Amino acid sequence: MDAFKRSIFCIIFGFGVGVAGFFINGFVFTKMYNWFIPDITGLNDITFWYSCGLCTIINYLVGMKKEADDNAVKKYVKAIQDGGKEFKGQVIKSFTKAVVAPFIALFFSWWIHCYC
Repeated sequence: MDAFKRSIFCIIFGFGVGVAGFFINGFVFTKMYNWFIPDITGLNDITFWYSCGLCTIINYLVGMKKEADDNAVKKYVKAIQDGGKEFKGQVIKSFTKAVVAPFIALFFSWWIHCYC
């Protein structure tokens, strides 16, 4: 795969993972919040869209610190240009962070909610 095709793939894949991550994080946050927070604090349940908004704010605030690291951006660009193992590793890492990690957190939260 040449550099141009890898770049196009990264843009499309990144957009797809970002959109999927938005909805997955909203779903997971809604479930976790509604399982624990109302019982502990007496606050009302939240809706899916409200939790998507909260996740966006949290990701923005946490991401502000991450964006300050110029070496990470250079590392992604180099991985795209070089291809190979580094490129595949970055794709797997991005997918894992956006899709797999929230479901692992949801599983453990469900287990705590049901059995503790």
